Amino acid sequence: MEMSYKPGTSQRVRLPIEDELRRDIVCPHCGIDHSVYGLATWCAGCGKDIFLYHVETEQNVIKVMLNDLDRRYEVLGPRVVAKDLENCLEDAVSIFEAALKAMVIRYYGGQGKSKEEIEEILKKKIGNCFQAIARTQDFFREVLTIDLSDGVEAKVIDTLSTTFEMRHPITHNLGVVDRKYIERVQSSEQEGKEIRVTKENIEVAIRNSLEVIKFLHKKLFGEGA
Repeated sequence: MEMSYKPGTSQRVRLPIEDELRRDIVCPHCGIDHSVYGLATWCAGCGKDIFLYHVETEQNVIKVMLNDLDRRYEVLGPRVVAKDLENCLEDAVSIFEAALKAMVIRYYGGQGKSKEEIEEILKKKIGNCFQAIARTQDFFREVLTIDLSDGVEAKVIDTLSTTFEMRHPITHNLGVVDRKYIERVQSSEQEGKEIRVTKENIEVAIRNSLEVIKFLHKKLFGEGA
């Protein structure tokens, strides 16, 4: 009897995907650090509302990316930086959408609605409407009787709306201005030209979207939430 052994190729061990999705945050009230997935509402230590703090923490990741643009321009060139800015805009819209959906879920849960009823509202009444400011206004005014203009200046809403609408040609048309975009923003931009997103666009969008989120948070959950 003969026996032989041929060693195989060792497999590279991948880090668990949970490590990539995990958010590590420190409670601004009690100082405890903990890890969460998604957007945290309550501190696991003191039980206080940390939702807005967590939203800002997520937005700070975009700010870090923006602050690295000069280096990336030197190393990788203008085209990569242009894509970085587009990605930052998409991230800003995604954070805004996720924050509003989380608040709506929390609100309806507090009203005693079941998980199934809330999912039905998300599906039939919300969908992707929080990706556009005009549709966001319509939902909160018509469904929850909250008017954004009661607490947010018209200039802030208009500027945020215009910036968020840039996402449409970026996501659906490789950044090229199309007729749908021109009609939405009442823009004089030429159809077929590539849209230009600036660092200032993103910084203002982050600031303005946080103002809207804070206003809605206060209206839905009260002053001390």
